[in-house]
Amino acid sequence: MKKSTLLTTLLIMLPLSAIGQYTRINSAQSRNALYFNVDRLWSYNLYEKSRWGLGLRYDINFDPQSSLKTLSLDGYVGYGYADQRVKWGLQADLLGSHKRKPHAYLGFFHDLTQDASRDLDGYDLTSFTSSYAFMIRRFSETDRLYAGAGFSPNGKLTLGAEVRLARERRLFDQYSLYYPADADERALFPLHRYLEGRFTASHTNGLSAELLVGTADADIFGVHADYPLYARLLGQYRHTFKVAKLFSLKTFAQAGVTSADLPYSRHFDIGGIWSSPLALERALSVAMPNEFTANAFALATLKFGFSEPLFKFYLNAISIGMAPRPFVMVGGEWGQLWEQDDEGLRWHDEIEVMAPSRGIAEVGAGIDGLIRWGAVDWGFAVAYRLTPSTAPYAFAEKSDNLSFLITAYLRQ
Repeated sequence: MKKSTLLTTLLIMLPLSAIGQYTRINSAQSRNALYFNVDRLWSYNLYEKSRWGLGLRYDINFDPQSSLKTLSLDGYVGYGYADQRVKWGLQADLLGSHKRKPHAYLGFFHDLTQDASRDLDGYDLTSFTSSYAFMIRRFSETDRLYAGAGFSPNGKLTLGAEVRLARERRLFDQYSLYYPADADERALFPLHRYLEGRFTASHTNGLSAELLVGTADADIFGVHADYPLYARLLGQYRHTFKVAKLFSLKTFAQAGVTSADLPYSRHFDIGGIWSSPLALERALSVAMPNEFTANAFALATLKFGFSEPLFKFYLNAISIGMAPRPFVMVGGEWGQLWEQDDEGLRWHDEIEVMAPSRGIAEVGAGIDGLIRWGAVDWGFAVAYRLTPSTAPYAFAEKSDNLSFLITAYLRQ
């Protein structure tokens, strides 16, 4: 999909997303509730391109005196423009009425999952620019059965545990994306089988963490591989601070580490959003998608700017105006692959991967709200890539280090 087509789609979808993630579609007087999941309506990535779908949730509410509060039945279907395949999933979630919010769930899906993902928050159409999801391109076709439980011990901390069994068919190689025409062609691609336990913790202060422990085996182009017990730990912090009432500081940081011998899909993809027309967060704008992979990494981004517009100008007759909010930004990351060579390279699972073992950083500036069109504030930003001159991923031409971006935010 061309960049202009993507931006046109966003112009249509952004105002629609303002209605919220779940919208009730049956009568408010009904004891049970039926919701439409707006997040399932549309999304975008570099494999499927535009993805359209439908998501519904039906909440069955128990008697107020019961120890159970709600049984939620959730389901969705999706269809990718580029791969022309249907995905779907089902989940049942039982919520207790205790103040600690205990819940248990069971689900299954047939869908795409990102390899080497470091996402702890998921996709949200109402604030899609806070995710780098648009620039994801390496996926596996996954069948996953999972069950889990969680609770909140004090109202601020939420803990969870999950067990899952999965088959994941890889849909890419070092250079290409696979679009299988039929089951026979799909059977030729690398297949991994997983048995894993997943433990999560999140706090209202912005801290969250995930520990993944499991075993796996694989068939990769006719060669069978067994992986021993492995572990993967990922931590995250995100928060927006108000500074002197006039400014805001948006912070995001991640760090992770894995054991030595595990599939590529359980590494960390710390590539960026280079070539995206939009400024997306939680990834470096000057790093290319899938450019970097790591077993251990640290990443941080900061955005400091005006929290209120310098001035406001709006023409109601044509729904266009201005509400400029200048900002500056800085970010950086470092990563390491176990058993990498002197250049930070390693060949693993038939894929060559590289870590930013000598570091990479970016500096930038821009103006949000340069154009206010309907419910959306559009702006502009520029970022510059900083790397040691001796790094194998350093660009020779200074102009290659520049990245120009469009910013987009829903009006609050």
